[in-house]
Amino acid sequence: MKLIYLTLALTSSVGFAQDTRQCTQVDINLVQAAWTDEYGEKCLSKYQLTLGKLPTARASVLAKADKDDDCLTALLAQDNIIDEIVHTSGDCKLSETLSLYDTTFHEDNGFVTGWATALKELPCIDVTKVNTSLLLSTERDSLPDCTQNHFNLVDAAWGRDFGASCLTALGVCLSDFSKGNVSADVLATAESNPDCTTVLEHQGDIVDYIVDEIGDCRVVGNTSLYDLSFFNFSEWANVIKTLDDIDIGAPASSLPEFQLSSSAGGLSSDNSTSSGTASNGTTSTTTTTAPSTAVPST
Repeated sequence: MKLIYLTLALTSSVGFAQDTRQCTQVDINLVQAAWTDEYGEKCLSKYQLTLGKLPTARASVLAKADKDDDCLTALLAQDNIIDEIVHTSGDCKLSETLSLYDTTFHEDNGFVTGWATALKELPCIDVTKVNTSLLLSTERDSLPDCTQNHFNLVDAAWGRDFGASCLTALGVCLSDFSKGNVSADVLATAESNPDCTTVLEHQGDIVDYIVDEIGDCRVVGNTSLYDLSFFNFSEWANVIKTLDDIDIGAPASSLPEFQLSSSAGGLSSDNSTSSGTASNGTTSTTTTTAPSTAVPST
């Protein structure tokens, strides 16, 4: 995709000012949201910066940020947002010589320093305003897919007494949820059953543990495992029956060992990790191993 835009830039630079729209407050609100998530906040806090102070930060401070892993991870999130803006709304001008899309070519246009410099060219834009809608959607798109092992851990909640009581009250087997064999009437009954409610609450506790120790993962579409933990019983069941490659019926009694490779990598059941460098030039890979322990109890 970037090769296409680079070619266009080389062949039609004369028409840049005429054919490219001006970046608006709406565009910058979306992009600046990258600095409000976990890594963006860490980056700004570490160097005593804020969104408002970023354009006027000292060069020495920005030079340190250019080499900081947290800052580069935030910049990767920003690049993903910009890619989505360009895909849906087209590129826009930050100045007469620099477009929003250009800023993702960091070797040519700088890293954090480059973005701070670009913001200086926007006197009529409030750089402290944010819109997190694209941040959230791009974060979910970049999550690794959930595996059978993730769901084995979560489904351990069904191995408790309240899990068995819930299934008995509903007259179903756990595997029926995967097969979509549970009727709407039965699901409605589950909504008011205290044992079934306890199952969902315990699943939520396990998901919190997974997210803290291993990281979140994408279940389907823009729904992550963490998102799923907030669904009610019917909503949960309606998602589960769409997961063709996941068997809801093989709960784990202990945590398997996983490894996390952030941003470009993911989780795997064989403890393998992957890492990578984004086409924008940013790299952020961290590997950790979760301890093998019993599933946490409530």
